[in-house]
Amino acid sequence: MLSDIAKNKVDYSILALISGCFVVYFLAQKLNPNNLLIGSVIYAFSYLLWGVWHHLRSKTLSLRIVLEYFLVSTLAVIIVATLLL
Repeated sequence: MLSDIAKNKVDYSILALISGCFVVYFLAQKLNPNNLLIGSVIYAFSYLLWGVWHHLRSKTLSLRIVLEYFLVSTLAVIIVATLLL
């Protein structure tokens, strides 16, 4: 994992930036559950797109990988929605 991060610094820097923006948004909107849910869906979609982009660049993209990113994103949104609503 660490060697993958070292080889793909730009990719993981973008993921860190997206994640950091989500954390700031989440903390700023902590009193508004609807906005938190919308932000979580946007973050999950961004994570899915990032995963596809990252694996396209490294030429390791497959349907299985796309499905994995989709399922992780969907599960995260379901967990957040369950906790918020």
